[in-house]
Amino acid sequence: TIKAKSGSRHFYIDNPEILIEGFTLTGGGGAKFGGGAGSIYNIGATIRNCRFTNNLIGRNTYGLSIRNEGGHIDGCEFYGALIGSATPGAQSDITYGQVYQTGAGAITERCIFRDNVFRNRHQGSSHYSAAGVHMAGGIVRTSLFYNNRWSNGKEGAATRANSAAAVYMTGGTVEN
Repeated sequence: TIKAKSGSRHFYIDNPEILIEGFTLTGGGGAKFGGGAGSIYNIGATIRNCRFTNNLIGRNTYGLSIRNEGGHIDGCEFYGALIGSATPGAQSDITYGQVYQTGAGAITERCIFRDNVFRNRHQGSSHYSAAGVHMAGGIVRTSLFYNNRWSNGKEGAATRANSAAAVYMTGGTVEN
């Protein structure tokens, strides 16, 4: 188990020969490094049978738990995250889900996304987010999304037009 510090990157992986397997990351959140990256920034490696729980992040982060660029996420569970700021008046636009996935070779499969909440506090409508996966490419297959939700969090705040409780897609494929 990795008891993480929110706002810090815990793994940066840029080698397709690497396998990370079987750990739990709890209490973390995506790092806000100019353009933001998740607790794990994955470029091409495999992340298998891991759990991500009770993570929290404010804004401007691509992938709360994992930013997956051409890598493989297999059999992982993502649950209990609060995505978006809980601070009144704070902004939480541009927070791209538990997993932000890009690249034609990126695959997320056999994963479970449950009990994740995206809470918007932004006054505008420029947020683009998902409580589960934000896809800009690759494939999500044979995965389960349940009890994820989207909460406006503030009377009169932004619309839900650019957000999703499960998957927000700008590219890629969802199968099965």
